Amino acid sequence: LWWDDEPAWGVQPPVAGYVHRLMMDRATAPPGLGRTLLARAERRIAEAGRELARLDCLTSNPRLRAYYEEAGYRVVGEQPAKDGGPGGASYGVTLLERRL
Repeated sequence: LWWDDEPAWGVQPPVAGYVHRLMMDRATAPPGLGRTLLARAERRIAEAGRELARLDCLTSNPRLRAYYEEAGYRVVGEQPAKDGGPGGASYGVTLLERRL
């Protein structure tokens, strides 16, 4: 859980928490664990007094986008060239958010 994400979202007012690196092995994780972890992150964001949960996923991953939309997130934009960091290539992401 991050409190800003300039590479994907740019400079933003402090109204959101940003969920990152939420992943698990579907072959070994119990059913529903992803939603449980997502809900816990959303609670922490709300407890910090922020009204939005935001995240991004690879534009090339429609299955993950659908997962987040089914969890109540809505697409609010695209970032065609998110910086991959030192030595990393840029990549496209879909920006999603959920009002808490």
